[in-house]
Amino acid sequence: MKAVKVIFSIVFGVSLLSFPGCKPEAEKEYGRAGNILEEGKTWSYVDAYVYPNPNNEGNYHGTTHVCYVEGETEIDGVVWKKAYSSIWGSMGLYRQEGQRIYKYVFDFDFGPICIFDFDKTVGDVLWATATVVRVFDSVFGQDSQKAERRCMELLFDGGGKDLWVEGIGSLSCGFFSSTRISSLDRTQIYSLLCCEKDGISLYKNAVFDTCFMEGDLQDFLSGE
Repeated sequence: MKAVKVIFSIVFGVSLLSFPGCKPEAEKEYGRAGNILEEGKTWSYVDAYVYPNPNNEGNYHGTTHVCYVEGETEIDGVVWKKAYSSIWGSMGLYRQEGQRIYKYVFDFDFGPICIFDFDKTVGDVLWATATVVRVFDSVFGQDSQKAERRCMELLFDGGGKDLWVEGIGSLSCGFFSSTRISSLDRTQIYSLLCCEKDGISLYKNAVFDTCFMEGDLQDFLSGE
């Protein structure tokens, strides 16, 4: 049962330190979002689901997605970055404008979707389903740069939570939209395992002992 409780907390499986740190250099151009969509940066997150019996809450099988951005394309004079997943291949087009990240939607009438907005503050609502409940600055113990980063905690109407981090994105899905974890559906969970830039660690999930896993989540718990 202890392992089950630990797994349900993996979205917030971080070590936050209170000592002051340096500010990421990208803050000037991108505000408190930092430069998230950088080439050379990778995000590995686990997509875990109850297997094979949905009634067995302790038996989660996880598959790791390694995501990155590489290359650009121009549409109507606007430059978009190409995103990829080790499992799904192309994941579409993204761009960052200041403190916001947009995903391109191939629907002329709908237009781009804003999936991150670090300009929000406590009490603000996103997508009509999520509310910013806390904004704070912190240093992640697993960040080799020891940079003080802006963090935004989101609470969804369905009970799900997420944490956005400056220069990294979502601690559930990296730079993909947090809306996928909007409910308290315990049959499937997401959690960022690691984020690196040119081999340098920016974030490491303290709950697990690896940045890549395939199998039962309990087999990869760090024991911390």
